[in-house]
Amino acid sequence: MGCGSSHNSKYNYKDFPTPDMLAEAQMEYQRYYYSKDKNDNTNKEKNKKVNFDGAPDPYPPRCRKSQIFNIQDYFHLDRRAKLTPFEMASDSYEKLVSYLVKTAKNDVGKARAIFVWIASQRLQQIMDYVGDRLPPSKSPLYSILHILVKQWGNGYSEIFSKMCKCAGIPCKIVKGKVKGSSYKLGEKVEGTNDYCLIFVDNDWRIVDPHWGSQYVINRVDDDDWDSVLHDDKRNKQSLNADEIEVGQICDDFYFLTDPEAIVYTHLACETANQLLARPVTEDEFWQMALLKDAFFDLEMTTVNYPKCIIHSDNGNVHLKFGLSSKIYSLFCYGLYKSSYDPKANIINGVNIDQYVLMEITKNQLDIKIYFPIIGKYKFELYGKNIEENKGFEVVCEYAIICSEPDLKFEPLPQNTRSEWGENGDTQSIGMVPINLKGGILKTDNGKINYGFKLTKSQMLLFSSKLINVQNKKENLKNCVRHYRKDDEVHFYIKCPQQGRYIHEISCKKPGERQYVNECNYLIESSQGCSDLSFYPDIENCHGQTGDMSQLTKSPVLQPVSHKESIIDPIEVDKEMILTMKSYETLSQMSAHLEKHYFLDSESEDCSNYAYLHQSGRDVKCYLNFLKVGFYKLNLLHNKEIAYQYLINVIEPNFKAVPYPERTSAWQSNYFIDEPKSYNLKAGEKINFMFTLPDAKEAIIEGKTYRQPLNKVNNGGDIWEKEIIVPTNEQTLNLKVVTSNKGPVNVLTYKVVKNSELDEMKQSVATEKKKTEEFLKEMEEQKENEERLMKKANKDKEEKYIKARDNYNKNKKYYEEEEEKLQQKEKELETVGQKSMDKTEKMTKRNANGHSGNKEHPSSTYYGGSGNNSKGKIIFSPEPSSRGTDSELDGREKHFRTYQIEGTEDWKLYHPKLSSNLALERLRECIRHRDKTLLKASIDSCHENGLKDHKEVRTATMKLYTFDARQRLESACLTKNPSAIRKELDGIYSQGLQRYLQNECREAGYLLESLERNNTNKNILNMDKKTMTEIRRYMNPPPTFHKIMQSTFLLLGEDEETTDSWRECQRLCNPQGSNGLNRKIILFDVAKVHPEIVSRSNQILEDVDISKVQTVSPGAGTFYVWTKGVIDEYETMYNLSEYKPASRERQKEIFGKINEEPIKNRNYYKSLVSGNTSREATSKSSRKTNSELEGTWRY
Repeated sequence: MGCGSSHNSKYNYKDFPTPDMLAEAQMEYQRYYYSKDKNDNTNKEKNKKVNFDGAPDPYPPRCRKSQIFNIQDYFHLDRRAKLTPFEMASDSYEKLVSYLVKTAKNDVGKARAIFVWIASQRLQQIMDYVGDRLPPSKSPLYSILHILVKQWGNGYSEIFSKMCKCAGIPCKIVKGKVKGSSYKLGEKVEGTNDYCLIFVDNDWRIVDPHWGSQYVINRVDDDDWDSVLHDDKRNKQSLNADEIEVGQICDDFYFLTDPEAIVYTHLACETANQLLARPVTEDEFWQMALLKDAFFDLEMTTVNYPKCIIHSDNGNVHLKFGLSSKIYSLFCYGLYKSSYDPKANIINGVNIDQYVLMEITKNQLDIKIYFPIIGKYKFELYGKNIEENKGFEVVCEYAIICSEPDLKFEPLPQNTRSEWGENGDTQSIGMVPINLKGGILKTDNGKINYGFKLTKSQMLLFSSKLINVQNKKENLKNCVRHYRKDDEVHFYIKCPQQGRYIHEISCKKPGERQYVNECNYLIESSQGCSDLSFYPDIENCHGQTGDMSQLTKSPVLQPVSHKESIIDPIEVDKEMILTMKSYETLSQMSAHLEKHYFLDSESEDCSNYAYLHQSGRDVKCYLNFLKVGFYKLNLLHNKEIAYQYLINVIEPNFKAVPYPERTSAWQSNYFIDEPKSYNLKAGEKINFMFTLPDAKEAIIEGKTYRQPLNKVNNGGDIWEKEIIVPTNEQTLNLKVVTSNKGPVNVLTYKVVKNSELDEMKQSVATEKKKTEEFLKEMEEQKENEERLMKKANKDKEEKYIKARDNYNKNKKYYEEEEEKLQQKEKELETVGQKSMDKTEKMTKRNANGHSGNKEHPSSTYYGGSGNNSKGKIIFSPEPSSRGTDSELDGREKHFRTYQIEGTEDWKLYHPKLSSNLALERLRECIRHRDKTLLKASIDSCHENGLKDHKEVRTATMKLYTFDARQRLESACLTKNPSAIRKELDGIYSQGLQRYLQNECREAGYLLESLERNNTNKNILNMDKKTMTEIRRYMNPPPTFHKIMQSTFLLLGEDEETTDSWRECQRLCNPQGSNGLNRKIILFDVAKVHPEIVSRSNQILEDVDISKVQTVSPGAGTFYVWTKGVIDEYETMYNLSEYKPASRERQKEIFGKINEEPIKNRNYYKSLVSGNTSREATSKSSRKTNSELEGTWRY
């Protein structure tokens, strides 16, 4: 079976397999082997050989899993399977299967029900149900109990196959190679695992009930990636039981899995059972990249490195993965040389994760890895779908062998996110970069601006932050601004110095309290911004300028003439006019202009150089700039900012004059035609012209001067007159008379003399000189930045040359040393062989009765010459001085102390011999778990300078573990909760819980039991006086009655019964077979229905414990007990998911006495899986991001 190369295919199927190739081969197979039969109206399956339960031989499926299975369609079926009563499973297979498939509509549904039931079984739940009696040996419950207790992986396939056959579904158990928890990249794993093929919907499908029911967390990942794939033989020890965690989880990926996806972890021994159109050989299987289920769940595609071992001869690797446009994914990664020793992952004070650049461009994930030193690395990629409530899961793993370093790459700064630039978060909220590719932005002048198009919500509020990588405490809040333009948001950034900067962008929806970091960009500026200007301070903390309507709830103004809200820089030689348009006719509009000095926090009010005119919905703002500076223009409506401009003027208009001073009576629809200058020269003849809507009279007036203006005929609202400026006035005012008001001063001019004009000219000349100085300084700053850039480039090049020369020198040295070592090893082998030959001759001579230099049989020659015994390894003390081997203890004989004679000469041949012997002895001690000998071996390693060696640290941790285990066992024997808690706290603080999972779990059970018993004792030991007091209440306080109702509800009495206080008094009787004491003793929190607990909790919501204790001490005792039960129950259930039971529902629940109570999956998952964290036992045992590292499957 296979698919050859087709003229229509873009793949040559003889090449090494990739995910795209295998998927394409499946489609080819479908097109060429099934479409013809469909056109001929024939059924090819009828012609296939039938030899297995009425089904044909295995062949590739005709369609993908997604075309026949949608998990949403099986929600109710799954729920029913998970809640199957244990009574059904305690009977025959036929009865259980009949119950499970009752509501299934087809064979897919039947198989699904069986798969979910198997995957949802939890050991602790079953043990609670069976108690001291085992279920019948031929029942499904007995089989699943045996599988869970023995952790018999292949048993899952056995029971699944048996149940499928009962349901009439052809099922075949196949054997195959798998990449499970013991798999190491680049190695082959011996043995096989079982999984299943089922025939549903006229196709064979793959199901692995074992991997679909359990996950394995490797708690001790002690790989030193500098020794991975080494030519020498590695110590391949299997994981100890206390070094892994096995947990239960229902993983839908392993149900009806597509063959082209599961082949990356499962390879059937028989080619036909692979169900692949392009089969995979075993050699290809072990070489294929380790792609996990998350890779296919996220619908990732292209992989440019199809093999798990990558060789890099240029110091870098570029990984590319295709992404689905339908799924919003987030990714993170891990790169390390050693997962055991964190120090090995620090190179020159930098974590090697910072040598990884991860970016998303369109539908492609780009990961560029740079290697600062040669060696072997492991790379892991994690991913998750942000629309699913899951943590990060392993996507793929690679082992990378670097033979040449990349000495030019500078490590990236630490990133609060893993990726730079666009990501799944930005895609999910509709932030699409505009003409932007990747997350690294470069600028050669210190300025950069970029933007996003908002394709979904345009109501998002943005905030951003600029961080200097070299000085993270530097305040750069005035170096970044952003503004909104239609459905776009634009960011403007100024880098004050050469170097790297991180731009963090956050956003939130209106009404939300906190901003959420959505993406980060890395900005590399080859030189600092040379204009010496930061952005002015603004009125909001978000860094937003431009349209302010969303922040101030003011009307929206649409820019017409200048659509960019940040104008930087600009050179002006005349009056600047900004044109805006509003969506409605506005009143009370005004303009406020403020100038900020460069490199200074001072500001100057320049509003007299700006004035605003409004005509209907059109708004114009007239501006004059006399000085250089960064101006902030606020367009106000009812004193609220509607729109804001930031204008950087580097060359002003020296002819600029201030506009006439406007009073509060000035209307925004008034307009100054002439004169527009605030200063009027005395004695000069000037024509005054104004547009004054609704004016009845207009007058130019001074203290002693009054001249009415004439309304222009057919001129509309224009008033005009030519006037000689009086010399005896200091100011002239424009006064307007309307139908509502008398003469009101709206405008003021200043009358200036010739002497004042000269002063003004001198002031302008001074300002012009300052501007020239500023421009000169700016040019010098630009030249200085260029010099700094050249110097930095030169330093970088020199640093690279020095590093390269040093590397080449070391490389040459190590090559020479390696050659010398090989030569010495050859000489050593020659000398050793001669010595061994001599020893054999001496042994023969001794055996024949010849006398000579006799040696004890246990002494061994490792090398040396003649009879000087140099290089000889002997036992100390000699065995002859301690009796025969039979008289020695087995372990003691095995660990005799090694000593070396003639070590000085030996070190010439083998400088690490002493260290190697110490390590070998240490390994033996670890295997035999002898505390005394282990301590001695550790001391010996320390003497040989091996304190920081990986195996020595492992042995030290083992030694600590032995002591902690003994102390914990002693504390458990005392049954003292304080002592047990103290020892558990010590274990967690030392990080030993991963080595003592079983012990910590059992101690946790015991501690919970002891603490619960203490709570029960408070009620059982309640004195008669207090109980009598409770029973004698005729009309108890409402709070007290609520407490008792809540308590008895947990004990099985519905509220309608306890509404009567007399009934509550009767139930408080401690004696009898149905008395309160017996109920408390037999109470099992796990058997209470979640809706009952939810209602009990609801009753106590408004109860104040401080008031309860003042009512009655007995009431306080019952309150504490009830709240304790609720708190314990919340470790099993999320009560918010269950509505409180109504009174009718309470009767229904209490009436079903024989119904098995609902048990919580997550609670028992955390208990049975071996997660020894106390936090995990009080919450859901769902995997977290921090638990991802080292996660493996069987």
